[in-house]
Amino acid sequence: MFDPRSNKLMMKIILGVVLGLVSLGMLLYLVPMPTTPLDAGSDGLADVGGQRITVGDVQRQLDLISQRQPIPQQLRGFYARQIFDQLVFNHMLELEASRLGIEVSNQELADQIHQILPQAFPKGQWVGGEAYSAMVQQQFGLTVPDFEDQLRQSILAQKFRQLVTAGITVSPQEVHQEFLRRSEKVKIDYAMVDPAALAAKIHPAPSDLEAWYNAHKSAYQVPEQRSASYLLLDSDLLAKNTTIPDAELQDYYNKHIELYQVPDRVHVEHILFMTVGKTSAEIAEIKKQAEKVLELVQHGGDFAKLAKQYSEDPGSKDKGGDLGWILKGQTVPEFQQVAFSLPIGQVSGLVQTQYGFHIIKVLGKETAHTKSFDEVKPQILQAMLTDRVQQESEQISDKMADIVRNSSRQTIAAVESALETAFGQQLKASLTTGQTPLVSVTQPVPDLGSSSDIRDAMFGQSMGQLSLPIRTQRGYVILSVNKVVPTHQGTLTEVQDRVQGDYVKAKSAELAHSDADQLAAALKKGEKLAQAAKALDLDVVSADFSRTGNVAGVPARQFLSAFSAPVGQAEGPTQVGTKWIVYTVTDHEEPSEADFARQRDSIEQELQSDARDNAFEAFRHALENQMKSQGKLTISAENLKRLTNPSQT
Repeated sequence: MFDPRSNKLMMKIILGVVLGLVSLGMLLYLVPMPTTPLDAGSDGLADVGGQRITVGDVQRQLDLISQRQPIPQQLRGFYARQIFDQLVFNHMLELEASRLGIEVSNQELADQIHQILPQAFPKGQWVGGEAYSAMVQQQFGLTVPDFEDQLRQSILAQKFRQLVTAGITVSPQEVHQEFLRRSEKVKIDYAMVDPAALAAKIHPAPSDLEAWYNAHKSAYQVPEQRSASYLLLDSDLLAKNTTIPDAELQDYYNKHIELYQVPDRVHVEHILFMTVGKTSAEIAEIKKQAEKVLELVQHGGDFAKLAKQYSEDPGSKDKGGDLGWILKGQTVPEFQQVAFSLPIGQVSGLVQTQYGFHIIKVLGKETAHTKSFDEVKPQILQAMLTDRVQQESEQISDKMADIVRNSSRQTIAAVESALETAFGQQLKASLTTGQTPLVSVTQPVPDLGSSSDIRDAMFGQSMGQLSLPIRTQRGYVILSVNKVVPTHQGTLTEVQDRVQGDYVKAKSAELAHSDADQLAAALKKGEKLAQAAKALDLDVVSADFSRTGNVAGVPARQFLSAFSAPVGQAEGPTQVGTKWIVYTVTDHEEPSEADFARQRDSIEQELQSDARDNAFEAFRHALENQMKSQGKLTISAENLKRLTNPSQT
């Protein structure tokens, strides 16, 4: 369900990513542009005090962002709007700074560079212009002038932010109230009534379905349906009927023999006890634990089971510690030395590496050698067969296309005959003919799949017209529509499954609501929740949560009355989606002042940061409105719409 707080957080995260990337890649075009009108025929998006922002400016930023992080097509409009807004704001700040006499000094710029690129000042000494330019290009992908322009803009924005938010604070009462909101907990016992669980109790009679159908008849339109005859070049059959002589396989092996050279390798399992980031005392305890597990292995313990139980390697833990075959150079030296020196079946002692302590078991070894032809013959055959079938399929599909282009009104049988004439009777074994059942545009075609090309052929052609070959998972197919059933009012017989599904769903929902009301009524009469729920075959579940938590996946705001209800009071029924919940408050957990003392500073900082963000955003809107009213800011709504919502223009 929609949560304004979580939505706000997500938007801040997304905007942070967008504006962060823009700030790294932004080129500030501050040279005044010719004052051509911002009409729909131009590429102008806005004019800020005589400085033009164009579609090209925004597109350049999108391209820079895309180089660092691909932008999903459905989000390009959103990104474009954020970039545009930031460009407008940058120009507005420049104008306002000029009016107020706010500047960024060279010293302030130098200090900022020192913070961002400390490597440009090794031991406090400047590396020189050439090295500095190389660092900027390598780290940010920018020229020095563009990089320093960005920094000046960033410093300028920070100065305005300090001016706007300097006096903003939050009161102790606000901090304490937020602490209570986050930390106060309530415990409940609840029973959930789920309509889906009651569906099996609904057994409609034919008369019930007929009455439902008559009452909702307009909802049961049957969309247009079509069927088609088809001719399929089946790839599996073509492969089955294709042979490759051993001489060709041997020739391939000889020409690619380097592919079948196997280096020294070893097949190992391991159990890892991670020590990364641990203190010396913690590492000592981890080593003791590893020694205990090693002792279990040495006394006949099942290595794979112990790995699943104790190993901290996420990549192999669930596979019983199996790392598969490893080559020299693939692991750290300490691990490699032990793995390649142990005999097959042997288990190592503790092996310490930069990751932690390992127990290693060798399952198999292979010395460097070249696999024989007989060993690799099956995989060579499969590779050559796949390639051969693909080539032959493309040749045959090209011929199919030529035949259809010659006449798209001939029969499927005529196309099949023409193909056999062109490629020989042996092709017949790889061709399949058939007829699809009636399907609507949203349904997959049995045996042929649900690709858009199949759908377009089925519903974009006239009856009797042949499609060009369409590639499917089974092979190339051509279709000829042979039946069209127009959209019509469905009879009860045609739509009975839909009618029954809708009837059961509606009646289950009614029954669930009724059971929830019955349960709530029983509790109000003094009956215990466990007893009342059992009578309705419902389970009772306990939960404790804060105002920012959730119950059964539902945000706690659905249960806010629980925080003010006395212990023992029944609440509900409360609808959550299609389900109903009835609950009893069992306890209130008040947060302690000691907890408040620990959290007070962080909560105050968060609230103050939010308040300052809101104040700076209000300043931004006020500055925009002021400049619009003074004629210093004009925006082409039409051009902006074309940029951010091209599908709606």
